[in-house]
Amino acid sequence: MSQKNSTVCTEEGQIQTVELEVERDKLPTFVGIPNLLLVATIDGVNDRKMVRVLVSQHRGYIFIQTDQPIYNPTQQVRYRIFALNHAMRLHDDTFHISIFNAAGNRIMKTLVKAPDGIFTDAPFNIPDVSEMGVWRIVAHYQGDEKNAVTREFQVKKFVLPSFEVTVKPEQSYFLLNTEKLTFTILAKYSYGESIKGAFHCRFGVKEKTQGPDGEKEKIVFIRGLELTGLIQAGEGSAVLQESKLIELLKSKLNTTLSDMVQSKAQLYMAVSVTDIISGELQEAEVSLPVVSQRYTVDLSRTRSHYIPGVPFSVVVVVRLPNGSPAVGEPVRMHLPELQDEVQTVKTNQEGAAWHDFNLPNLDRDITVKVSITK
Repeated sequence: MSQKNSTVCTEEGQIQTVELEVERDKLPTFVGIPNLLLVATIDGVNDRKMVRVLVSQHRGYIFIQTDQPIYNPTQQVRYRIFALNHAMRLHDDTFHISIFNAAGNRIMKTLVKAPDGIFTDAPFNIPDVSEMGVWRIVAHYQGDEKNAVTREFQVKKFVLPSFEVTVKPEQSYFLLNTEKLTFTILAKYSYGESIKGAFHCRFGVKEKTQGPDGEKEKIVFIRGLELTGLIQAGEGSAVLQESKLIELLKSKLNTTLSDMVQSKAQLYMAVSVTDIISGELQEAEVSLPVVSQRYTVDLSRTRSHYIPGVPFSVVVVVRLPNGSPAVGEPVRMHLPELQDEVQTVKTNQEGAAWHDFNLPNLDRDITVKVSITK
């Protein structure tokens, strides 16, 4: 297993050092022997000393890197392997590389040499019909299978994260005699990153129709009423001019905004956003009721009679056209036949406002006047 070296001791008790190198090419033939015998003899003396020396095939360390952790079928896997000695320095050596698929089958095995301790020359392609799951790259020094190193990576079909488009109108309704209405268009990936791209808007009339199968919604687009623009930092803006809307409603659909109020039709907007980087397209839509008044005023909580000499409570509930409460709106109340002073009260979170009026002793009808000014 090694050459025989000799040394000379001239005095009793003298210590000498001898270096022996185990010949590596002979080790594979003794794989099953965990140790070797070191034998020392003295010329002319019929005696020898022996000691068992543990044999280790571990010749250093191996590190494996892949260019990404996840691959699609048909993609190329690029990797590199670093071979280090016991001093953690790069060194030339020979080692085996094996590739195992998700089913545990070895699809490649090769014996390579790492010049200067780095091997990068064997990328491979994942077959199109490969089983999805965890694949492995396994490497070990020649004759050192027990100290193999493994690098895992995933093979699965994946796509770029999708993004979401949201449309926020300036208000939740379209009021007659509104000069313009601004729509804010927001586009972001699911993980929060903003989109850079372009948008295209179309407008139409959305109404409910009664058919043999029940009530259905019908959308008729207004030809020529389209808006385009850019999405910067995930945001864009589209401004709809009322004059343009009125003109095209009359010429293309032979209707008016007042007709839409009467039929309870809605103004419909559909927007498409294209990501300039990936080319992906996502859509969103919004429908707004067309109304002639900004608020609805409800006096049903106010009593229809009063008791002379007892304070009379006027309760008002104000709602927006979509039915939600109008919060923080100033409500003006007064009794025009009895008092000149006008009481102004702001609505609460439920859209309600109230005030108690002190009434004189009288036995005739009174009028309560309520108004909201914006």
